[in-house]
Amino acid sequence: MRSTLLTLRWLQRLIGVALSGLAFTAASAVAAPRPQIVIVIPEGVGFELMSATEMAGLTDPVPAWGKSLGWTRIALTSYPATRMDRPTGESQEPKLVYNPDNAWSGSPASHPVPVPSTPAFEGYQWLADTAPDGCAAATALNSGISTYLQSVNWNNSPRGSGRRAESGSTLVEWASISGLSVGFISDMPIGHPAGAALAGLHSSTGEDRSHLIDQYLNSPTLNVVATAGHPQYNALGQAIPAPNFRWITQQQWKDLRTKARSNGWQVIYGDQNLLGINATPSADNPRRFIILEYGDTTEIELSGANHQQLLENLSASLRFQTRMALDYLDRDPDGFMAVIHMGRIPHLLGKGEIEPALRETAAAHLLLTEIQSWMRDHSANTAQSLVVTPLYEYGLIWGSESARFPFAQAVNRGKGRQPGIRINHAGPTNTLVPVMLRGPVTQFVSPLITGEDPVYGPYLHTTGLHTAIQRLFVSTQVMLNTPDTPDTRDNPMP
Repeated sequence: MRSTLLTLRWLQRLIGVALSGLAFTAASAVAAPRPQIVIVIPEGVGFELMSATEMAGLTDPVPAWGKSLGWTRIALTSYPATRMDRPTGESQEPKLVYNPDNAWSGSPASHPVPVPSTPAFEGYQWLADTAPDGCAAATALNSGISTYLQSVNWNNSPRGSGRRAESGSTLVEWASISGLSVGFISDMPIGHPAGAALAGLHSSTGEDRSHLIDQYLNSPTLNVVATAGHPQYNALGQAIPAPNFRWITQQQWKDLRTKARSNGWQVIYGDQNLLGINATPSADNPRRFIILEYGDTTEIELSGANHQQLLENLSASLRFQTRMALDYLDRDPDGFMAVIHMGRIPHLLGKGEIEPALRETAAAHLLLTEIQSWMRDHSANTAQSLVVTPLYEYGLIWGSESARFPFAQAVNRGKGRQPGIRINHAGPTNTLVPVMLRGPVTQFVSPLITGEDPVYGPYLHTTGLHTAIQRLFVSTQVMLNTPDTPDTRDNPMP
């Protein structure tokens, strides 16, 4: 179930892998463990939102957020190369680099402040004014480059135009080169820019949704794509009188239904049809493309009494499609990588919806718990790595008194009650974010530590997690006796 490779060099490597595999099989009767790499992205969930969810008892009875044995926990920076939304040509604006002294300053800020809607403390203002966006943070993870806002795996140089991240540099491409099947599962609509960056697509701007969707349909690396964004349904999964072509154009919708099979895709509409993903694939149609029955999940109306049930339904649907996708990807004898994206939390916090955001964070914890259960049930002769990162922190979440007292802690009101927390900034911040890891990938983290935070401890550079996973691929190829193993530099050419 190998993906089609685009370049002659990739084809040469594939032939080399096959020949080497034959020699290795003859030399050894013991098969190397199959890699299973799962990356979970609860977008925007920082340390404090995780802690508040735990205070409310929403993660019980499972130990919360990697606190059980076998997990490595570390922090990660998220700052971009520039706050511009186009390439500036700079490798890194120094003022954006994470600095604990700037981040934790509780001194009153000098007026006029750069972010008037955020409380006027130096630390708050600096964290809000040096933040990434979802695209830049996702690009740092997938391509290993620090870049500008709205970049979808696109470099910040040269000035004005930038350039596509080097071929073979994204984790998705590395997985495919390594012979693994690749899946992308998201609760956001198809064409969502941060999701596109996580799926390994490329664009100079996340606003070019049409171009991104075309890349999905023509992707040589993705085996399973599961998203929302069905134009004929709303977020409740109900049919709507007029199609919503916000995330997919009318022509692309037609192409998806009429031309997808010629590109090797089978289109499955709705959870009720997801069981078809485990039908025996034909030799000429080894891939699956899934669109949920849900429509635009970024425009969920939360004023009604049924919003909690709606969010629970959407979360349950994501867990179901994740299990189906993992079952399908697990058929590959060479292993797989799956990227699972939960993107609604920033939208909820942006609307000031704290209680739904807490429940959605708990849903991310439940998803992680079920993925761990699936991995335990499918652990025979596998090398399993599980990575959890939110990419960036949204909201500058602190206690209910944090507008008066900087970095005031959340008020624990007991299980079953919403903790006293406050949204101090309506947007991403430069706050350190948590990373939790299990499995072989953990051995590559410690050498990449770049600093020590007085509150959150040791942390990795924005691109450090990419490098750790990249080195995992290198070790996997060595383990499989793969020739021409890629080097461990950032963005190596294949």
